[in-house]
Amino acid sequence: MTQQEFLKKITDVFKSYGFQKKGNNFYRDFGNDILGVIGLQKSNYGPDYYVEYGYAFLSINAHAPFPKYYQMNLSLGRMMFDLNKKPSRTVSFEDLTDAGLLLTMERTLPLFCNAGKIGKDEIVRSYPMSQIAYFRGKSTPDYLGLKGDNFKILP
Repeated sequence: MTQQEFLKKITDVFKSYGFQKKGNNFYRDFGNDILGVIGLQKSNYGPDYYVEYGYAFLSINAHAPFPKYYQMNLSLGRMMFDLNKKPSRTVSFEDLTDAGLLLTMERTLPLFCNAGKIGKDEIVRSYPMSQIAYFRGKSTPDYLGLKGDNFKILP
C-alpha cells in the first residue's frame, strides 16, 4: 500500500474506535481524567512508521488537553504489528496489508480503550509493569497508586 493509503486506513481505524486526529496524534477522552493518546512517528530512514500509544492523565499532565505521544504520562511503547507472521514494532506501509493492519488494531485497541474507560485501576490491572515502557514524571506512579522505585521515569 502507499503511504497515503496507509495513513487513511490507520486514521479510519482509529476514528472507528472513537479517536480524533490532531496533527500526527490521535486522542480519545474517556471522560474520567484519562486521555488515550496514539502517535504516528515516521522513520527518517525509509517507509517505516512507529505507532506509540499510552495514556495521559489530564489532572497531572502539563501538556493537556492535547499532549503529544512523547508527553503522555504512561507509555505502553510501540504497537506490535504482524507482518507476514513476523512481529515488528515498526511498520512499513509498503509491507503492510489490510489484514495485518486490522489484526494489529483488533488485538491492541479493545483492551486499550476498555482499560481507559474503566479507569486507572483497570489500567494498572491490564498492563503489568513489564508492558509499561515508561512513566513521565514522578507523580504518575503516585497517581496510579503504585508503590516502589523500580519504575522507568522520564522527566
